[in-house]
Amino acid sequence: MNGHQALINLRRSGKSVPAVFVTDGPVWASLDKHWPDLIKGSNFAHVRIEPSDVPEALDLRCVVGLLVHVEGDGSETRMKRLHDAFVAAKPKAVATHSQNNFWIYHRG
Repeated sequence: MNGHQALINLRRSGKSVPAVFVTDGPVWASLDKHWPDLIKGSNFAHVRIEPSDVPEALDLRCVVGLLVHVEGDGSETRMKRLHDAFVAAKPKAVATHSQNNFWIYHRG
């Protein structure tokens, strides 16, 4: 996983972000070089999940209470596992979408 440490440091300094965008898969890795320009001035955070990352083993405490959008080109099973892992981290909301499905969680 990449990008989470910057988010952790930001939150430890008492600041937050309006949303966290999470990308999973090789297609999204190519966006990493452009991501800072795409979100410049927006204060959004970007976390990239590596293909070797196991969703259930990720330390996602950095997203507690935040809005999270998970996007990827992995299998339906992997995307659902990622969604469930982010939900378990207690964010404000998670929207996950794969090529064929969309999952939403909102803490009431």
